Amino acid sequence: MVGLLDIAPSFLTVQGVTVSGISARGVVALLQDFPALKEVLAGREAKGLNGATVLQLVPDAAAAIIAAGTGNPGNDEHKKAADLLPLGTQVEFLDAIVTLTFPTGVGPFVATLEKLGVIPKDIVDENFGKEAGTK
Repeated sequence: MVGLLDIAPSFLTVQGVTVSGISARGVVALLQDFPALKEVLAGREAKGLNGATVLQLVPDAAAAIIAAGTGNPGNDEHKKAADLLPLGTQVEFLDAIVTLTFPTGVGPFVATLEKLGVIPKDIVDENFGKEAGTK
């Protein structure tokens, strides 16, 4: 019989760096540091989120996500290193981290949380998780 300790976590390599998914603890920490991400994940427009705040939020959030996805959540030195990466490299890291954190996609993940009663059904916009052209 296979047990929890027999399941190996999934990893990808980006630019020679090992990347993993972010755990529930890591996601909660990110949502505490960046409350607007909760609204964005739910597919809703975040209160007070406008063009200027997005430009401020995105680089900091991206650096924090990359640090967490490379095994260093909350580590300021790793967040600074991630912040210095070129945009294309940051996107490579973010793609791998999101893929590993939400293997079936963000939409199905949020739907499962709704089903489990972890988040209220009215928090998610009716267009959440749909392809851009299908809204």
